Amino acid sequence: MNFSNIKSGGKEKATKRIEIVITPGKLGDVKRAIIDAGVQGMTITNSSGYTWDKARTEVYRGRQVPVDTVPMITVNTVVEDSMVDAVTDAILKAARTGDDGQGRVGDGKIFVHEVVQAIRIRTGATESKAIERDFG
Repeated sequence: MNFSNIKSGGKEKATKRIEIVITPGKLGDVKRAIIDAGVQGMTITNSSGYTWDKARTEVYRGRQVPVDTVPMITVNTVVEDSMVDAVTDAILKAARTGDDGQGRVGDGKIFVHEVVQAIRIRTGATESKAIERDFG
């Protein structure tokens, strides 16, 4: 089964997964921006990012140890292809730090992936029914 072009009401709708890796302090702003852009749901995960330019040390069991990872948040959502530009633009505006709106090193990244298949575990629903809101 290939659902990269999901049929809904006779029309084909391509779907994409948007993966956002951001600093923890921007999670609230990014969530609001995604919801305001019309996204119905998202998955939020604590993650760590590797950094080679901001190595720091922490004390662990009384010894200084180098730390080359920084705490990050990963947000995933699936949207129709027609929503990708609006959602990514909203994320860019919400996730950038700094007063000039240009952002800073370490603000994060956005990845857009093609969705090949979607299945709702509870019902076995496929196609667009798997990603639509379901109060079941």
